[in-house]
Amino acid sequence: MDSGDDYAVVPKAILISFIDFDLFDCEEYSSEFVCMEKHRYELLTDKMSIFVFELGKLPDEIDKENLLELFLRMF
Repeated sequence: MDSGDDYAVVPKAILISFIDFDLFDCEEYSSEFVCMEKHRYELLTDKMSIFVFELGKLPDEIDKENLLELFLRMF
């Protein structure tokens, strides 16, 4: 990106974390976080996301049609 370029050309930044422990008190094994204003829940930007995959929450029986579960099982 060069000085003066439009912000729209910035590629999205993505952080992916695979963890082997339960971080959140929920059943879902996949979470996506974005930067949002705390009180108005207004999205700051769609240019970044943090994905957290809690591997310990994967089901024992993997759905062979679910590509995400198949991919995560490798870890």
